[in-house]
Amino acid sequence: MRAPAVRLAFKQFGAARPRSPWGPKTSLWRPLTVGVVREPQGETRVAMVPSVAQAFIKDGYTVTMEKGAGDAAGFPDSAYVAAGCKVEDRASVINNGKLFFSINPPPAAELPQFGGKTVVGWVGRLLPSGKEIVEAATKANVQLIDTTAVP
Repeated sequence: MRAPAVRLAFKQFGAARPRSPWGPKTSLWRPLTVGVVREPQGETRVAMVPSVAQAFIKDGYTVTMEKGAGDAAGFPDSAYVAAGCKVEDRASVINNGKLFFSINPPPAAELPQFGGKTVVGWVGRLLPSGKEIVEAATKANVQLIDTTAVP
């Protein structure tokens, strides 16, 4: 909660009150674009279901899904569009997104496309394959958030 003096200062000087970065799209902060790309062949899960995407959008985020990302999990593109998501090709999702959710991290060969961005997913950083992904991500300037490290 803001101190009364701060509220008074905004009122006296007519300045706009700063808004939370998690506030509605009308906030002073630039909106964050969240992306979800299709999982590798054989994976039947999706990192974000339409109801979760809708909650992100309600909080002011833009959510962009790769075409077919939810198909294997039983969520057609139309369900994401109905929730308010944009559905685009993989290159557009990666190019326009800043924060990505995935079940599995992108293949090491694709990591340079995610340079300067953040990927949240199951990395398994202590496993041999996870260590390779962490090294490749570091070289590609990709920030990984490993969900296996979340208690």
